[in-house]
Parts: sequence; structure tokens; C-alpha cells
Amino acid sequence: MSKNIRTYLLLAFWCVSMLLAGCFPDDSLVWSSDGAFGLFRAQGKLFVVDGATGALTPVEPDGGVSLMPGISADGRHITYVKGVGCTDVDEGLQLFPPATRAMLRRDAEQLGQKVMAGLVLPSALVPGDDKTLEFSESYHRWVLQIMCQAPEAALAEKLGPDILEECRQCEIGYNRLMVAPRSDPHDSRALVTLPVTAMSCRFSPNGRYVAYVMPDRQDEEVGTLLVASVDGKVGMLEVAKGVALSFDWRPDGRALAYVKREGGDLFGVVEERIVADDTNALLMELASDSASAPVGVYRCSGESRHLAGTFFQPFMKVQYGPMGRLFFSSPAVKVPTSDLDEPTYSLFCYDSVTGTVVDVLPPSVSSLAGDMVNFFALAPDGTKVLLPMENYRFAIVTLGDKTPVLPIEEEEKFGDSMPQLLPAWKGSTQISCLVSERSRFLSDSTSDSDDRHEIVVLNVDGSFATHLSQDWPDDLIP
Repeated sequence: MSKNIRTYLLLAFWCVSMLLAGCFPDDSLVWSSDGAFGLFRAQGKLFVVDGATGALTPVEPDGGVSLMPGISADGRHITYVKGVGCTDVDEGLQLFPPATRAMLRRDAEQLGQKVMAGLVLPSALVPGDDKTLEFSESYHRWVLQIMCQAPEAALAEKLGPDILEECRQCEIGYNRLMVAPRSDPHDSRALVTLPVTAMSCRFSPNGRYVAYVMPDRQDEEVGTLLVASVDGKVGMLEVAKGVALSFDWRPDGRALAYVKREGGDLFGVVEERIVADDTNALLMELASDSASAPVGVYRCSGESRHLAGTFFQPFMKVQYGPMGRLFFSSPAVKVPTSDLDEPTYSLFCYDSVTGTVVDVLPPSVSSLAGDMVNFFALAPDGTKVLLPMENYRFAIVTLGDKTPVLPIEEEEKFGDSMPQLLPAWKGSTQISCLVSERSRFLSDSTSDSDDRHEIVVLNVDGSFATHLSQDWPDDLIP
């Protein structure tokens, strides 16, 4: 198996299991606040996009980049997670932080003890679709490799030569959280190296920190929210466990907001935790029980507060707006409910001044998006909301207005229900989106767009601005 394929599989372990195969967009195009520069991920490859010309600058043209890379608000820096195949266990272990190495060795020892005690059958160890694993699959492979590297004679006999060899053949890899200047993306450096993939990388407003999500090693349906410092001094500061995929930095850069599962699988809370003091130094402490820490020994010591109760889903999104407001998507379910009640979705706003939560979308608008409201995006100036819809349509909603703008007409919809590429704000007045080859926005195009989709830029009134992907290679177009 080639290195690129192996890398892709390593990155896909959590993406497939947590994101439920087709329930999350594979590709992404995100922009700096002014829309001058973008970061485009397609087929695991990564490129910087010039917002004026559409020119692409390769960052990782060979693939291996995880979902949801990020660009700083000022467009000067980028961050992403890159997967790399590994053929030597000892060499790979030395790349991990000491606490992560200790965690892997501890879990490998405990797994060996369970095998010897008959609590885990050797036949259940090898990863596969019909196996129930103790850990996320990519993490499990590291545990297997370490356990089988030089097992004691009794464990080797218990496993048997076939299972032992099969475990040793499990492919492993590591993932690196990278940062780079946008002007010279090849001048990149790793902030931390992980035995599992991570995603949803976001710079703090001042650019000093990067927050990201990695899977809980024993529950892939939720993540752990962490912060790394760009100077490399802190790599894995745990902020919260059991979180949904989305989070956001408070505009002052001192706090993070996220949705956290609480009280079982069904319920959750919208929570805000202070992560930095008034000098913007990280608030952290040594974990009281490092043996149970999922990713290291440091935890955020800042205070947290519950802002709103909600039903929990892994794809729920939060985003700060102006004047102390926090927007979040959520199912809107009546309690008590009956079998006849259909769950609906909407966008809610928590007001830090009044402490109240209100539904900000008229029912006619929220019904257009359905559960796609989980992928809403607030404009940089906070005045409008972008609501993706099925089949690459979307709505532009001015907050307080009941009438949305629908740039893509019904007859122009295409593709599967879940778009592979979401529309995105390019500044506060334009939107980039994928359109079909029969779109009216391509009628005056000078390129041969008869046999492929294209990425265009539209104004907020739905009018055409520019054909962004006109000169892009075919294999990069979703």
C-alpha cells in the first residue's frame, strides 16, 4: 500500500466513524476576514487561494491533510493537521510528547493483561469492521504494535503466532498539527505530534494559539478540545472533553465556546471556558490524576460556565457574534413530545447581557435548511447568516429579516443531499460556492465548463462576482 493511501486511511479512521460516512463535507474553502486569501482543501490536498485572481499556491499537494484546516483572521498564517505513515514503532514514539508515550505504553500493558486474563480474546484484537475495539482505531493500532513489539513469552503464546504477526502488520502513522506563514507555506513547523488525527484547527484572534479537536481515545463520537501555542511551548492543553466538532474563540481571545455532552448521550450544554488571563497567558494546571488524562498532563484551569442547555449532536456549531452574543445550532424539540412531533432545527442566540436564549430564524427559514443549520456561518461583520441547504443550495439571511436571499434556484440544485463543499463567507459582502455546469452564473464563462462543476463568488444580493476556479485542475473540483 502506498504511503499516500496509508496516510489517507489513518486520517479517515475518526472522520468515517464520527462523521458517519457522508454526513460531513469532505472539502472546504475558508477565507480571511477580508476575503483576500483563502485556504482550500480538496481530496486531502491543501492550497492557498488568492481571493482576487483565484491563483493556487500548493501547501500539501500530495494529500494527507485532515478535515477543516484554518486561516488566521488577518490571512497571514495557516494551520492544518497532516498525516504521515510510520514504519518504525520506536522512531514514531519518540515524536510524541512524553505524556502521550507514557499513555500508549500504559494502555498496551493493560491490554496485554486483559488478554492474559481472558478478558479480551486474541481474535478480537485485529482491527476490522466486525471488531469491537477498546480505543479509536488509529490509537488501537499503536497500542497493538507496542504490546506486540517484544511481548513476554506467556503473552506471545496466548496470542499465537498468526495473531501476533497480524498485529505487528497493523499499519500505524502519526499526525502533526502544523502552522505556516501564508506567504511562504513551505516554511511550516509542527506544534505537536499525535497518534490519532485531529481537525477543526482555529487560530485565536491574536494569532498566539491554535485550538483543535481530537477524538476521545475510547469514544469516537465525541472529541477533546485542546489548545497549542504557536511558539511551540504548549502542545496539548486540554480545555474540555466530550465536545462536538465545532467551537469558537471569543473575540477577545480569552475564552472558547463549545457544545459539550452532559447527562448521557442525548443532552448537552453550550459552555464557555476562560483559557487565558488578562495578559493573554494560558491558564493551566497539572492534572491531579495524570494516569486518567486522555491526552497529557495539563488541563485548563480557567473557569467555565453553562450558557444554555440543549440536545447534543456531534455536528452542532457555535460562533460568536458582536456585542457579547453567541450563536449556536440546535434541535428544537418540544418537551413533552409525542410520536407525531417531528424534530426541527434552528439557530439560537445567547445574549450575555440579558442571559436569555432566543430563536433567531423564522420557521419558514429554518425549514429551508433543516439539519444543515448545523453548518451555518455568521458573516465577519455579524449582520448576516449563511445557511447551507441540501444539493448545494443556500440561503443568505439578514438577522432580523424574515425574507432570505436564495442565489441558487431550485432547478440548479445538484449532487447528493450533503454538499461536498459548503458555501463560505469571503469577507462580509461575498460568498464562494460550488455551482453545477448548467448554472446560469457560468453562461458567460470563457472556460470549458460543460463537464465539471465550478467554484464561483457571488455578492450577498445573489449577483455574480467572479469565476474563481476557472483555471484550477479538474481533480481539485469537488
